[in-house]
Amino acid sequence: MPKFSKQEVEVLKRELDHWDDKFSMDAFVIHIAKVLNFKKLSKGTIYNLMKDYPEVKSRVDSARARYRDKKNFGSGNNTDDQLLKTAQDQISMLKAEVLSLKSENATLQEKIIQMLYNAYYEKVSISNLNNPVDTREAVSVLSERSSQESIAFLDKPLPSK
Repeated sequence: MPKFSKQEVEVLKRELDHWDDKFSMDAFVIHIAKVLNFKKLSKGTIYNLMKDYPEVKSRVDSARARYRDKKNFGSGNNTDDQLLKTAQDQISMLKAEVLSLKSENATLQEKIIQMLYNAYYEKVSISNLNNPVDTREAVSVLSERSSQESIAFLDKPLPSK
C-alpha cells in the first residue's frame, strides 16, 4: 500500500473536484494511479485514505452527487437552453415593463408641463401653493364651477359631492 504525501493528497482532492463523469471507485483508482505514477493502487488504499482524510471522503461524495444531479437534470446543454430561454423570457417581460413605464412617465411629464404653464399664467406663486387646503372643501368648490369652465390639468370630471 503506497503512502500518500500531503502533495499527493492535494492532487487527489483536485482530481476529485474536477471529476465530471460517473464516479466509480475502480475508474477513479485507475485515473489516480496514472496521475500519480503509481504502478499499483487498490480501492482499499483509497478507502483507507478516505478514513484518514475526511475531506477526501466528502469530495468523493460530492463527485457522486454532481454526477447524480447532472444525470437527473439532463445534459448541460439542455439546462443551458432552459436557462437561456428563462433569461430571454425575463428580458422580454422587463422590456415590456420599461415601455409601459416610459409611456406613463411621458404622460406625467405632459401633465406637469400643463400644470406649470397654467400656474404661471394664472400668476400662482409657490407661497400660494404651500397653503394647506381642506380636500372636501376643494372638491366642493371645484364641483360648483360651471360645466363650461374646465380645469386644465384634470382629464376626468370632478367627483360628486
